[in-house]
Amino acid sequence: MTMNDSVPEIVDRMLRLGRTPSKNTERFKLLKHDKDLLPQFQRQFERVLESYGKLSPLAYDTQGIRDQGVDIAIRRHDENEQFHSLIGFQIKGTDDLLQDDYMQKLKAQHDESSRIRGLQQYYIVICAHEAGHKKRLRSIAAEVKNAQHTRIIEPTFADYFLLLTQERIDAYIRRTLTGGDIVIKKGLEAVGFASRMTGALLVYLTVRFYVESAGPVNIATVMGSGILRDLHEKLLSKAEAEYNDSEAEDVIEFAEFSEVQSDFETQIHRDLEILADGPIAVDGDSITVRFEQVTPLVALATDALARYEYPPQSVTPYLLDLLSLSE
Repeated sequence: MTMNDSVPEIVDRMLRLGRTPSKNTERFKLLKHDKDLLPQFQRQFERVLESYGKLSPLAYDTQGIRDQGVDIAIRRHDENEQFHSLIGFQIKGTDDLLQDDYMQKLKAQHDESSRIRGLQQYYIVICAHEAGHKKRLRSIAAEVKNAQHTRIIEPTFADYFLLLTQERIDAYIRRTLTGGDIVIKKGLEAVGFASRMTGALLVYLTVRFYVESAGPVNIATVMGSGILRDLHEKLLSKAEAEYNDSEAEDVIEFAEFSEVQSDFETQIHRDLEILADGPIAVDGDSITVRFEQVTPLVALATDALARYEYPPQSVTPYLLDLLSLSE
């Protein structure tokens, strides 16, 4: 599969990469189709294509066409820059679903799109409060269930896609298309600890020390890191949910069940102990990072600066996603 052939597959994966909680889709009530939703989706698709272009020349572009049942199209061109095929998106907002004839309009748009030359895939993306439109969502899903080349993107998936950062998009595409790269493999080995927080701390310290050129890192600076605190909170919430859903509480305590400590400061001190006399050296409140043990991380960080032209503060979140430490 060539880079150009893989674009539709990656677009599909990214549209279904994750879900936000159903309650979060209530925000769609405030977003208008033309003013808000179309520009936001076009921006995200452009981010995806731009990220692809950082890895290989790409014969795709996006266009807001508002014609033939399609709001946004991702078009592919051949080697002669002639039209080859397209992926079409019909975005449905809250106002659309509130119309009495919403289903008739959707059917008409879908029928019109089926006559588009070169249509590879057609997405109906629903951006509405999920809890408030369950019946209509089921009706739409039933209507297009057997339609060829047609897929429904539910509100929780749509919301998650719109919230993806450029760093997250870049990391996912890089990992998916070049996952066999030896430097990525060595990077994964470098952060392959029992707890993702330990690996995340090593990434943070490496970037601070070698990319941001901050020199020795003070423990107080680590304790004040917003990105590490946010990651700890996310991993802890996920671990607590998994613990509560299991029967583990009848057998073992949460501390034994989870890779994450309940207290952030305790977590950091534990991780520093694990890393000490290995990739880092701790002298009082000062931390230094041994280059020879984090060379793959430095290489991936440097590549991100050159390839994506990130500012230094974007490198850590990118590496956390690239090395699967943020979920």
